[in-house]
Amino acid sequence: MSVADDLFPASPRVIYARAPLTEVVCQLRFPPILRIEAGPPADFQDRIRATFPLLERATQQTNLVDGLPADLARLLNVPGAGSSYVFKTEDQKHTITLAPEWLALTTTEYQRWEGFRSLLIPPLQALIEIYKPSFFSRIGLRYQNSIHKPSMELDTHRWAELLIPEVLGALVLPQFESNIMEIRKRIRCRLPDGSGSVFIQHGFGGDGGRDKDTYLLDFDFYADKTEVQHAVSVLDDFHTRAGRAFRWCITPTLHERLGPQQLD
Repeated sequence: MSVADDLFPASPRVIYARAPLTEVVCQLRFPPILRIEAGPPADFQDRIRATFPLLERATQQTNLVDGLPADLARLLNVPGAGSSYVFKTEDQKHTITLAPEWLALTTTEYQRWEGFRSLLIPPLQALIEIYKPSFFSRIGLRYQNSIHKPSMELDTHRWAELLIPEVLGALVLPQFESNIMEIRKRIRCRLPDGSGSVFIQHGFGGDGGRDKDTYLLDFDFYADKTEVQHAVSVLDDFHTRAGRAFRWCITPTLHERLGPQQLD
């Protein structure tokens, strides 16, 4: 797919042999569907059970009234309260979650977009055909990366050799790198073509952003109201942009250390 983007320039698509991805999440939100909460999603399970055979039932916690019991929250119709269903692959590396207001796919072992997409399509089709959401109120695709210098044998390299100055800011200066105690940054941008937005979080890893050997790059692309039939094309677009965003952030030194394998 050809995507014009003034934020992140086009770059050849590659697969990294030493990809720093820790988690990839796709979530599709929709207006509440009571049928999902009213009874177990047996038909939905039948459609995805061959790939996601493990099932757990979880209680969603509301953020609006801390400490409110879930049963009472449901009686009071507090948003976010209720049950969700968690379907996992046998190795538990890929998870589908179905809730009255959203569907999500989470993976901790991401290889390439085509594989992730093939895991998402059957649950998404089952959702559309069984529960018929009117539209998606929000679609998001999030890539979380953790660059750990010791595990990549980059202990002697400064961050200025691995990430571009536009990302590092003051950290690019040696006197700051040796003295900064913690760093976390958050940026929210509209995509120039109006197709959505991106929320970027980056900085040192660890609790409070204090692990100076680890740098996090977290890209969360999202769009608001989207017609059901356009969901997959929106996600395809976000995947392309996410790859370019990561490539834009890193230097040729880090790019080569990650072991790029170019794709057509």
